[in-house]
Amino acid sequence: MIIWFIQPTIFYIIFILARNIQCTYKGDNINEIKSILDNDELYNSLSNLENLLLQTLEQDELKIPIMKGDLDKYLNMSNFKILNELNADGAEKPYIIPTSNCSANDIVKYEHTLKTQITLEYKPEISDMLKRKNIVVRTLKIIKFMQTPMSAYKNTNNIKQSLLEMNKLFTNKEKKLNEHTINALRLRDRIFNTNNLTHRSIKKGISTYMPIDTKSDIIDYDDLLFTNHPSIELMENLDKLANYYHIGIFNMIGSHYIGNVLY
Repeated sequence: MIIWFIQPTIFYIIFILARNIQCTYKGDNINEIKSILDNDELYNSLSNLENLLLQTLEQDELKIPIMKGDLDKYLNMSNFKILNELNADGAEKPYIIPTSNCSANDIVKYEHTLKTQITLEYKPEISDMLKRKNIVVRTLKIIKFMQTPMSAYKNTNNIKQSLLEMNKLFTNKEKKLNEHTINALRLRDRIFNTNNLTHRSIKKGISTYMPIDTKSDIIDYDDLLFTNHPSIELMENLDKLANYYHIGIFNMIGSHYIGNVLY
């Protein structure tokens, strides 16, 4: 009789403890997130670093990206500043730098613009300058990503809403897939949708849609889906594909940064 009473009692106590532990962990996680979002010291440090990076871009020897074409329509110019540099022939060359008013999306667009012009301006003698500028802009972009949920929390004092603001940066706005995404998915399925996933069968699938030699054991990657032709549209489509496959954060920030955070 006693055993009959003790056994279910023990199970009941374990069940209650497990629920309490789960609630404790959940509460700890919420408190941990809140402590990060409401960390004024961290936010101020990020703001100070942001100002230093903006000064670096303004004083950089490499005066790109240049204002040309439809960039004034692509970028929200109210958040950017245009400075003028004199060419060797004395003509003014207006170039764009971001300001502290830029959002994370503004910096993403600025980075796309920069990359298209870097491709055109590339020379071996300025490769170090190009790499340095890329690193500065990418770091600035990471800072903006980190500031987004923190700023939202300061305005709303709502953890869920703040995290949703950050999540918007890594999700597509369009509910329906555009034609480019659909075509890319179809191409992927046609190439890799086979039970015999050997090196040669994959090459054969690729060769159906791209001009490569299937008899060779070496794939020339210049023949595949890669290009060095500067195109903002291509970069945006790649961003949408990354978001569609839920790897937008790796695409936007970089796996090395995620690895450091996890470590």
